[in-house]
Amino acid sequence: MLQLLKRLSRSSKPRNDAVEPPVDPKAYRVFTREFDVITHAGELSSVIGPMSGEEKTDLRQAFDTFKDALLGWKTKARIASLEASNELRNVKTTEALENTVVTILVDHSRSMTGRNMLLAAAACQIAMEFLGAMNVKLEVLGFTTVGWRGGKCRRLWEQQGKRAAPGRLAETLHIIYKSSELAYREGRAYLLEPMLRLGLLKENIDGEAIEWAISRQMDIQAERRIVVVLSDGVPCDDATLSANDTNYLSRHLRQVIAQTEMQGAVELVGVGIGYDASQYYRTSARVDEIDDLGTTLIDTLRDVLKKDFA
Repeated sequence: MLQLLKRLSRSSKPRNDAVEPPVDPKAYRVFTREFDVITHAGELSSVIGPMSGEEKTDLRQAFDTFKDALLGWKTKARIASLEASNELRNVKTTEALENTVVTILVDHSRSMTGRNMLLAAAACQIAMEFLGAMNVKLEVLGFTTVGWRGGKCRRLWEQQGKRAAPGRLAETLHIIYKSSELAYREGRAYLLEPMLRLGLLKENIDGEAIEWAISRQMDIQAERRIVVVLSDGVPCDDATLSANDTNYLSRHLRQVIAQTEMQGAVELVGVGIGYDASQYYRTSARVDEIDDLGTTLIDTLRDVLKKDFA
């Protein structure tokens, strides 16, 4: 009888049904978005701190190189863009071009430091002139992280007990250099100057950056949407990859690309700087010599725009 009463007593206690389901370690998730930042390039100092006197000097010297020392390089790229625009005007109507929006999304990982970023900025300037002359809407965006190795996000995760498979552990930093509303005019190359700032380039989470670029495009009146990603390698964030599996960010990038290509509303193009972007993107180009980046970007834009959008 005593054993029966004990069983009845146990069965009368309320059950706890709030047991969390097991976490799929491969499913993409974000630990917190509390520290993520989206900013215009001119407001970067409010995010990553003001520049020292030495940093201002370095930026000024880099921009002087961008404006003056690259004149020969830019002339070659501008000739290619003139030929490409003439070719496009022969096969595309003015209306079709004006109803197109292109986003150039630039990888701001640490490995882009130096000449890679200098010529990426110069290539963006040529693209601004090339597409602006045909009244194609254009956005120039960049993506990196606010801090190294997860920053505040990783520290919060550690304070909360370092749970397993936390997902993305980084403070994403998404930067707007040129919005579609801003028409390109001669002399607006200054918009790209912050791209050359020392200390800006850190880690790269490509999948979420592409989702952000696409979400911006969806608010723009256009019949055709193209996102071109300039990158020199695979996604990498030390904190995220250390706390999850080493393919976590690359797998998410593939998922984002696959979903975008399946939906068909946006055309994705990968331009790999020293690496084969075709491992991710159905449409891609490879730049083995960084000096060829400008002409390769123009040729790639021409080829994509010439195609009929299904």
